[in-house]
Amino acid sequence: AGGACWSSEEDTKLAEAVGRLGTNWTEVCTHVQGRDPRSCKNRWYARHNRIISEAKAQWLPLLFYSI
Repeated sequence: AGGACWSSEEDTKLAEAVGRLGTNWTEVCTHVQGRDPRSCKNRWYARHNRIISEAKAQWLPLLFYSI
């Protein structure tokens, strides 16, 4: 299941595990059944980067025009 699409349940488990354990991917993956440390790390950073990019796209124009 390492290359399969991630479910929302897996994303939730991943976020909870990272919240408790930090980025110890070997430990984190034990909380997301069927995923290895590399897939957990890659998923975490891919989601993190997407969320940051979406936030920047939403807020940067507001910051620029308020100056």
